[in-house]
Amino acid sequence: MEKDQVWPLIGSDAGCTSAIKMELEELARINSNVSTLFGNRRIGNALQFFNGHIESYYRKKITDQDAQELINYMNSTQSRAFCHCPFSINLAKDPLEDDRSLKALLSDITAVGKAGVSAVCHIGHGLKNKFTVNHVCRTLSALDFWGVPGTYPLLLENAAGDGTELGVSWDELGWLAQNTDPHVGFCIDTQHSFPGLRPDLTNPDGVNEFLKQIDRTIGLSRVKLFHLNDSKWNPNQPKGKKDCHAPFLQEGQIWGNDPKTLTGLNHLLLRGGELGIPFITETSPSCPYVIYDFLSKTNNPPGQ
Repeated sequence: MEKDQVWPLIGSDAGCTSAIKMELEELARINSNVSTLFGNRRIGNALQFFNGHIESYYRKKITDQDAQELINYMNSTQSRAFCHCPFSINLAKDPLEDDRSLKALLSDITAVGKAGVSAVCHIGHGLKNKFTVNHVCRTLSALDFWGVPGTYPLLLENAAGDGTELGVSWDELGWLAQNTDPHVGFCIDTQHSFPGLRPDLTNPDGVNEFLKQIDRTIGLSRVKLFHLNDSKWNPNQPKGKKDCHAPFLQEGQIWGNDPKTLTGLNHLLLRGGELGIPFITETSPSCPYVIYDFLSKTNNPPGQ
């Protein structure tokens, strides 16, 4: 790794909270510990939080003071924050029949948008093939996205393919990219990609091909976040298409215990740093420490 290259922004999912301040304190603690572990070098970080219960349509209000605290913290630490929408949202539903998903999404976007934070949302289910990605596009067309070009209040997350999940294949993701507002970006989850998109993330060539395919179908400029997760199940097994993360990186079916596969993980992390795309791990809160330790042992640390 060249000295002038940028290490990736890596953080964890902090779960549900009643106040942004609690999440900022957690992010400050992570940054402080990482700085101590790695010779007081400033290492960027990232944070993902739920603005309310993970299954509730009700979303919490964020005051102007909360938003300003979050902005100040991100600016002072060069960190990034993301808000995950509730899992109950299904964007494929017709809002004229059931508007709860659209209202919940709008509430999250409006709340966290005060701080320039993107909301990450699962796309939804087809429900016995009743709904398609076309319905998702029509639902999103009801939202009045605004802001300067290059701002992304909403990030659609690809799915693993369990049941009637939408946003699984390259065709579906490409269609969503072509038929949604330019302010709609994407979050790519490595565990969801494993059974759905079938990339080989165990070596640099496979990672490069994965990124090329993303660029061809979605556009790398619209990918604003990676969810960095290993997979509990092999996609060729009966449960292989489930949205089920392994307890920890290198303990699943993607990177496993084979040291050779770590060249792919290492390359993905460094390419993410080059592209300016942060990573959020949704498993153990200690995962960012392990990743930075891994990077420090396998690459020349920046500025050293």
